Amino acid sequence: IRKDVFDSVNPLMNIFPINNTGEKILLCFVLLFFITLTFFNSGIPFFWDSSLYCGISCFYYDNNFSSLLVSPDLDPAGSPMIYWMYLAAVWKIFGKTLLVSHLAVLPFLLGIVREYYKLAKRFLSPGMVVFALLLLLTEPTFLTQSIIMGYDVPKAYLFLLALIDKISNRCLLLKYDLPEF
Repeated sequence: IRKDVFDSVNPLMNIFPINNTGEKILLCFVLLFFITLTFFNSGIPFFWDSSLYCGISCFYYDNNFSSLLVSPDLDPAGSPMIYWMYLAAVWKIFGKTLLVSHLAVLPFLLGIVREYYKLAKRFLSPGMVVFALLLLLTEPTFLTQSIIMGYDVPKAYLFLLALIDKISNRCLLLKYDLPEF
């Protein structure tokens, strides 16, 4: 099949530009793995500090976003509010369930896979990209974070997005650099 015909038939592959067939298969497997992992673990409740911060999402959800300021009792550590607002907005649209909470993290997980793949393609030799993807599947910290619905997964995704943006000299996300000392 010609590349232009394949790209027009499969729009997902336009998002993940790959040349090697083995990499295509493995990348699809990694994406399906995280989708499956999300569905199989959809019954796992919020864990540790996420259960505390889930109260912030509940505050926004219950008060229909009428106040953007939360009490220090709900947020003693000053967590990133935008994620908890995002989660509350997803609940408003799709319902306040554990499955919806897990699915709210899924786009960030798939984004991490995409950005990680782009970094691997850029800095590793072609034969090592497959091993980099396998490493992503076996890294226990990342796997754990991917099932507990905390804000670490969106932070990691945005970090990778900003890193690739900076490396590519596009600076779309990083409008202002820190001054050099």
